[in-house]
Amino acid sequence: MNKRKDARHPVGSILILSLALVALTSCAVGDQQMPEQAPTLPPASRGEYVVRVVAVQPDGVEAYIAHTRECTVPVWQGLRLAGTVTSVSVFELSEMDSTFPVTPPWRFLLVAELGPQGTADDLHAAESSSGCGKAPDDSLFTIIREERMTCTPNSCFASPEPSYPDAALGIDYLIEFIAVEETPASLAKYRDLMSRYFGPANGFLVERGLLQCFMALEMTGTMSEAPGEVAWNQVHLSDHWDEGEDVDWDSVYEELFRAEFSVELDDVWAEIPPIRGTSTGYRGRLVPDLCLH
Repeated sequence: MNKRKDARHPVGSILILSLALVALTSCAVGDQQMPEQAPTLPPASRGEYVVRVVAVQPDGVEAYIAHTRECTVPVWQGLRLAGTVTSVSVFELSEMDSTFPVTPPWRFLLVAELGPQGTADDLHAAESSSGCGKAPDDSLFTIIREERMTCTPNSCFASPEPSYPDAALGIDYLIEFIAVEETPASLAKYRDLMSRYFGPANGFLVERGLLQCFMALEMTGTMSEAPGEVAWNQVHLSDHWDEGEDVDWDSVYEELFRAEFSVELDDVWAEIPPIRGTSTGYRGRLVPDLCLH
């Protein structure tokens, strides 16, 4: 992991952005006693999500987008009218940063927020009955992994948008798939640190306009997975703008932790729960024709 916080300034690799997401979501408490409760902001959503990673060969991207737009989007529109889903975001992924071999390449991420009465089974049933859940050509796409997820408490602020006033051509997003060690202690520690410190820290940056959004989702159940793929259990999503070169992110986060949490950022670093291997990070771009907001 890298402790630099260039969350809006990529330099050839997503790894240098990891503190805004991975490092801030993976820090730990040192010897200094932490306050019982850290300041929090009201999350934009405490909803339940279906998160799906789709592999598409490079020459099949246009066909996949066309299939989804023509077949699947109408199904999602009907589900939204019925209150089953609230929103659907579809990202095209690029610029992988990982030590995991990924074949075929991960190319699309779907994040569907369920309505209050909606379930993941409702979404699947509608897609299956329409025939849209499978590719017309078996080689067109493969669902690599699909999970039920929920917002980590105090860690979801605003939502991804296909366009934004400060980004004329839309926003690039930083999307990271994180595999926290699957033990109750590690998962509980990670969730506690996110909820008390790292989620709220990014929430303050959203409130101040330095970030457009921040969402940290945690797994509640695996729906399907391809053999041998990375078994991530956290997904973090934030804007990844090319602007921001004049922002000293180290100072921003250090001062933020002192002011809002009365701790030193470096003291919140040493007790990170074990991460299996490394995170898998992508640069993501919303596909407006496939999104419902």
